[in-house]
Amino acid sequence: MTFAADTADLLLSVTPPRVPSNFLTRSRLSSGSEELRDRRVIVIEAPAGFGKTSLLAQWRREFQAEGMVVAWLSARELDEPQRLVRGLILAYR
Repeated sequence: MTFAADTADLLLSVTPPRVPSNFLTRSRLSSGSEELRDRRVIVIEAPAGFGKTSLLAQWRREFQAEGMVVAWLSARELDEPQRLVRGLILAYR
């Protein structure tokens, strides 16, 4: 993969998904819920189609509504460390 193609691919990886207007908010899993508050790390694991990306998009909206800055990076299992670091830098910018 060329540098330009890799950069374009990274831009897609740091672009948050579009959230539809009829987006279903899961109040039990909101970012401020008592079960999730004060957690340093949260692992989200579920099969494809179970709403992992939707939940992260919900949290992104909630944190942004509180004035927090949120970076988005869709990482892949095959991403090598150098590409992952470049993606993190791009997401941060």
